[in-house]
Amino acid sequence: MSARLIVTGTRIALATLLAVGVPAIATAASGTANLRGPLTLAAKGCGSHHGKATATVTLAANGTWSVQVDFGTLTGTYVALDTAGRKLDLDFDPASLVALQGIVAGDVTEACRRPAQLTGATKKKFRLTLNRKLTKATLTIRYLFTGAPGTKPATASEAIVLHGRWIAS
Repeated sequence: MSARLIVTGTRIALATLLAVGVPAIATAASGTANLRGPLTLAAKGCGSHHGKATATVTLAANGTWSVQVDFGTLTGTYVALDTAGRKLDLDFDPASLVALQGIVAGDVTEACRRPAQLTGATKKKFRLTLNRKLTKATLTIRYLFTGAPGTKPATASEAIVLHGRWIAS
């Protein structure tokens, strides 16, 4: 008899949670981070370039983000990948993706010493991860670009991993 009461109580609790509409994934804390770290651009047949990057990332509670970099501001949306809301999958909005492709095309042109035109971008990883205490952030960006430096089809990849202090707002 008591086992039946526990099962019924569990069903009622589950039904109550579903009726209230508890979200399956928590929203990340909004905030800002000043990040810095290494970047690598590799253009097939042209070699690679290593450098340092800095960015200021801002997350809004409504699921949008912005990144301020030396050439302007990029924006987009994010979704939480875990229930704690500390691993976030980011996506560029269309205008920001076009801007990024323009910047990378310039970098590929410089690396290959001939004009390059990018025709596509494939996201491999674009993630912001916050530590458990919500005091540190890591931004990882990995994209594969397709295009044609000069007249030859080619690919280029960019990998950026930035770290810094997270300030919740």
